[in-house]
Amino acid sequence: MTSIIKVDNIQNSSGTSALSIDSSGFMSIANALVGNNTVYGWNALSSTTISNNSTTIINLSTTDHANHKVTVGANNRIIPTVAGRYFVFCNAAASGTGSSGYSPTTYIYKNGSNYSATGSIRYYPGSSTVDFPIHFSVVAMNGTTDYFQLALYQNSGNTFTINSGSLGVIRIGD
Repeated sequence: MTSIIKVDNIQNSSGTSALSIDSSGFMSIANALVGNNTVYGWNALSSTTISNNSTTIINLSTTDHANHKVTVGANNRIIPTVAGRYFVFCNAAASGTGSSGYSPTTYIYKNGSNYSATGSIRYYPGSSTVDFPIHFSVVAMNGTTDYFQLALYQNSGNTFTINSGSLGVIRIGD
């Protein structure tokens, strides 16, 4: 038995669209996934110098910010304003000159301390862009004083400068 339901738009009883389908069959499910009550936010990374053998809090851009119940605070903090568990994700790239073997490491900080990290080893010497390991984690937040930061480490023997990346959060439940 085959059933077909034809619909262009799904809405709640007050008329808020949760899903729409255009004439090409493309579905827009952003509201269905994140909804008007979902807590989420992200910030692009801003130029930050990462010295050799040091862990550095990365600057967040003030212009490339999107949020819904998430704020950006002083000291490059993303602050969720609703308590719950958050999926935190980040990526970063930097330009500089590396040695023949060095270890870039990505840290997700909660309240100024390392919550989780991932590292790797790079073997490309010379001028290049280093892609820091993409990292994500699930973190419980209190919705008032808890905050996230992104920190990076490298031990190439030289200095790297952030040229792209982002830090983002989405609330996934209590």
